[in-house]
Amino acid sequence: MPDLAKALKSEIRRLSRSEAKALVAPLVKTLVQFRRQLRSLSRAQLALEQRLAQGGGSAAALPKPDATVLAKGRLGPRLIGKIRNRLGLSRNQFAQLLDVNSNSVFNWEHGKSHPTAALRARLIAARQIGRREARRLLAAKSAETSASAK
Repeated sequence: MPDLAKALKSEIRRLSRSEAKALVAPLVKTLVQFRRQLRSLSRAQLALEQRLAQGGGSAAALPKPDATVLAKGRLGPRLIGKIRNRLGLSRNQFAQLLDVNSNSVFNWEHGKSHPTAALRARLIAARQIGRREARRLLAAKSAETSASAK
């Protein structure tokens, strides 16, 4: 008789687990969808905040190259490194000038990734400025960030 009670208990436990699993599975799927949606909305909000911060009439902006220069502009990994060296900037400074992460600059210079179209435009614009202008832009950007931090 004790084996029958044990068998009934284990069967009841198995059935209750499967029913609970069946009830929870759609909830888990919905939760995963909500988390994905929250992540994408958070990314969109961050991008909009960054765009707002950059578009606030910044005096420290690279000149905008014209369309013909953008279309013909070639940017290989070696050329990106040459632009940075010609301007006499470290990776961090060059990244600050372009408003990107210094790891992005490293990856571009080593051919591990490629800049987006907007960043290509900034790189081509950086190609058209000199050392003094680059230093002036960096100083203006750091002054803006220190003023906005206060």
